[in-house]
Amino acid sequence: MIRCFIIIFYAFFVFFTPLSHTNAQEQDSAAPAVDPVRLLINIPARWIRLYNNDICTAAYPVAVGKPATPTPTGNFKVIDKEINPTWIDPDDLSVQIPSGEDNPLGYRWIGIGGNYGIHGTNRPSSIGSFTSNGCVRVKEENIEALFPKVEIGTPVKIIYDRLVVEKASNGSIAYYIYPDIYNTQALTVGSVIDRLKTFGVENFADIPSIREEISLANGSANYVGFPINLAFEDRMLPFKAVKTGSGIYLPAYALAAAANLSIDWDEKSKMLNSKYGSSAGIVKNDVVYINLLDVDKVFNLQRDWQSPEFLRLLIKNSSTDAPKEAFPSAKGVSKQMHLL
Repeated sequence: MIRCFIIIFYAFFVFFTPLSHTNAQEQDSAAPAVDPVRLLINIPARWIRLYNNDICTAAYPVAVGKPATPTPTGNFKVIDKEINPTWIDPDDLSVQIPSGEDNPLGYRWIGIGGNYGIHGTNRPSSIGSFTSNGCVRVKEENIEALFPKVEIGTPVKIIYDRLVVEKASNGSIAYYIYPDIYNTQALTVGSVIDRLKTFGVENFADIPSIREEISLANGSANYVGFPINLAFEDRMLPFKAVKTGSGIYLPAYALAAAANLSIDWDEKSKMLNSKYGSSAGIVKNDVVYINLLDVDKVFNLQRDWQSPEFLRLLIKNSSTDAPKEAFPSAKGVSKQMHLL
């Protein structure tokens, strides 16, 4: 849709608005500004998300541009909003369709620059497809819910990311692989593993399953495991435990290094051994793990304090002066992981 007068006004406003002059010392000490409300659109995933203070508060399926008329990527801002917009043919400005059931823009328009915008549609069956001329189509009930929650100036980021790795509603880290409709982002098993590393669950991903998901690229959820932050005595550890359906597992050799303990892995019997005793272990992508229930047998450790996302281990019959409040709460850990 052509809205030249709005674009000209916006450029005029930006150009002639004077810059504020702030003391340089104050600028250095100030925390980076965070936009409380923003929109994120992922083209391969075909969704739009509304964030408020970095928490996703709404998500909707969308239709995006077909390969011949792709949706652009980059950082944008809402520059205009319109209820009951008129559709204007960009190739022939004399062709116009007023608001109504024949209007391809639906009943709400959120402009982000040029001819591009986020809008409703009179073709709800197209949602979830790559079929638009570059705009982002949203179901009418969803765009009407989204419309009042954004304002002129709200940041809009459009990305092309076939691989989404995030914490699912059940707490597990899941990955999703979407089609490469614009043929611009090849994926490998290694790229999936690297993304999972940021959450500390990479060894629990099944390699053949990753290959299959790359081939399918259907956006299905693949649950890997629930990461748990670890502390030993009074210090945080640089690795995580992973919770799966069968238990909570800790990387044995990393834990042994942290505890300054010598251990041995018997590949034939699948047993971990130390001066304290022995226990069964499991191997995940060439890394030996031990079940939390068995750490006392091999490591002489006990669980001191645990929340859903945090676990503290102590040497048996030892004590520490470090208060529990010195460690992150479940809420704090959750936020940290969310921002990865």
